[in-house]
Amino acid sequence: MKKAAIAAGALLAVGLLLLGKKTMATTIAQLTPEARKALAAQIAAELGTEPAVIRAFLQVESSGKAFALHPDGIRRMIIRFEPHIFRRYTEQHTGKEIAAPAVKHGSQVSEWAAFRAACRLHDRAGHESISMGAGQVMGFNFARAGYSTPQEMFAALSVSEVAQLHAVAGFLRDPPILAATRAKNWLQMARLYNGKGQVGYDKKLAAAYAAQIAKG
Repeated sequence: MKKAAIAAGALLAVGLLLLGKKTMATTIAQLTPEARKALAAQIAAELGTEPAVIRAFLQVESSGKAFALHPDGIRRMIIRFEPHIFRRYTEQHTGKEIAAPAVKHGSQVSEWAAFRAACRLHDRAGHESISMGAGQVMGFNFARAGYSTPQEMFAALSVSEVAQLHAVAGFLRDPPILAATRAKNWLQMARLYNGKGQVGYDKKLAAAYAAQIAKG
């Protein structure tokens, strides 16, 4: 999936986009529930799986949310800063590990503060070290998401829920996880997305899938 596919998806959903919510620099494009469901169905068709699988994945990753309103009144993309990833990539880029900023998971204010502090220490590693948006795709997966750099991925996903969902599609196109997705092999999906140390992620996926099927 490349940027042309993102543009095509945006055109398909544009009639249902809810526009006008402001960030500091620009306007974000957040999908209505109907548009989100339609785009999930489109992505599922492209991947050869069920729409309920894609919706379940988004539900587990972010409760289906792409953006969060901050105390300053600005709506920003949901992120999660991973200190161990930052340390890994600073060592890879500079030859030495740089201590990661502290973060309180569960607070978007803290996540963003840690992310900004990390970028001041090493911009690329900072962008590689966050999971982004509705699908919580890690910045170091920028190429699989269809971007040239993690910064380019961040810029696109920060303002577009369509781009966020297409980043998920790009990640799921990788053959091993695509096969697991089509087979609804929740444990294998969990291992390939969250690592072998995942605990209970597969059960969350199974439960979310059952809930989506029940909704129809």
